[in-house]
Amino acid sequence: MKPQTGIIALARNSDPRLLDANVAKFGRRLAYLVSSFRSARSYETHVGTFNMGLSRLTRALSSRAKRSPRKVRLHPLLEVAVNSLWLKRLREMDSDDGRTPTPEEMLGLCRELASKVKPFRGRPAHSVLTHHVHGLMALVQETCGSPATASRTRNSVYDPHMVSLGGQVIETVFRGIDPAISVTALVNIVLNARSLGATEGKRFRDFFPFYDSEFDAATGDLTLAPGLRLEGFELVPPIYCS
Repeated sequence: MKPQTGIIALARNSDPRLLDANVAKFGRRLAYLVSSFRSARSYETHVGTFNMGLSRLTRALSSRAKRSPRKVRLHPLLEVAVNSLWLKRLREMDSDDGRTPTPEEMLGLCRELASKVKPFRGRPAHSVLTHHVHGLMALVQETCGSPATASRTRNSVYDPHMVSLGGQVIETVFRGIDPAISVTALVNIVLNARSLGATEGKRFRDFFPFYDSEFDAATGDLTLAPGLRLEGFELVPPIYCS
C-alpha cells in the first residue's frame, strides 16, 4: 500500500478537487517528514547515543585519557545543555554581549555539565523514531480525521499489528524507509502515544514547526512560514571531543 493510496481511502470529502489538494498537501508534508527522519538518523549514526556522548565528554575531560586524532561531535542534547549553562552564566554576570565562551570557560562548562548529568539507564529509547511516528500520527489525524490505532494481540494471541488504515500507513512509511524497524516497535510507539495522549489535539506543525520555513546557513537568518512568529532563537555552537 502506498501512503497516498491509504490517505485517499481514508478521506471523507467527496469533492475531487479538495481531495486532490489534500493528497498533494499530505504528500509534501510526508516527504518533509521522511527527509527529516533520514537526516536525523544519519546524524545520530555519526554522533552516537546520548550515553556515548556523555562518556566521550567525561573521557575527554580526564587528563589521563588517551587522545584520539579523530574529533567527534557531541550529542545535540549535550550541546544544548552546555549552551544553556553558558546563557545562564551570562545572565548571572548581567552580560548581554552574546559572546561565545573562551576555551577555558568552555572547559569549565563541560566539567560542570559532566558532574551534574547522569547517563540514561536501561534500553535506549528510539527518540528519533518516536518523534517522527508521533508526527505522522498527527498528520494522518489532521488530514483524514481518523486516528492511527494498533494492537499487541490478535484473537487473544500476541501478534503486534496495526489495526486502522492510518496505522498501516505509518507501518508502510517507516518499514519502507528502514525494513529493520520492527512492527513491534511501531505498534508500541502508537499504543504508548495514545495511552499518554502524546498526539491528542496536536497537528503536524506541532512536531515540525519549521516546515515551509527557510534557514540561511550563511547569515543565520530564519524566514518562517506564514502565520508563525519566532519568540526566541539561539544558535548552538558545535562541540567536539577527541
